[in-house]
Amino acid sequence: MIILKKSKYPLSYDDLIDYLKKKKIDFNRSTVFRNLNYLTENNFLIKVNFGDGKIRYELKERDHHHHVICRKCKKVYDFYDQDLDKAIKKLEKKLIKKNKINIDSHQFEFFGYCQKCL
Repeated sequence: MIILKKSKYPLSYDDLIDYLKKKKIDFNRSTVFRNLNYLTENNFLIKVNFGDGKIRYELKERDHHHHVICRKCKKVYDFYDQDLDKAIKKLEKKLIKKNKINIDSHQFEFFGYCQKCL
C-alpha cells in the first residue's frame, strides 16, 4: 500500500506489477490480485474506471477529489472543487429521496487534452 500512498494518481494492477518488478520484490501475481480485491472490499481502496478497460486503484483515505484525464498521453490530474462537491451532494440527496437508494460513493472525471498533447 506504500506505493498507492506515494502515488499522485490511481494505479492499475499492471502498474503495481511493474513497480514490484522494478524494485526486485518477490511476489505472486494472484496474491497481488487477491489483495487488491480484499482491500477494495474492505474499503481501504477505491476502484477507479476511466472507461479505457483498465481498473485503477487509489487509497480511500486520500482527501475527496475528482480526476481530469488526458485522452492522448493518459496523464491523470487530481482536482477538488468545493462548488462541484456541493452540487453533487445536493444531487445525491435528490436521488436518494426520489429513488430510495443509498448512495455511498460517486466518481466524476473530465476527459480532454493536456497542454503537451494539444
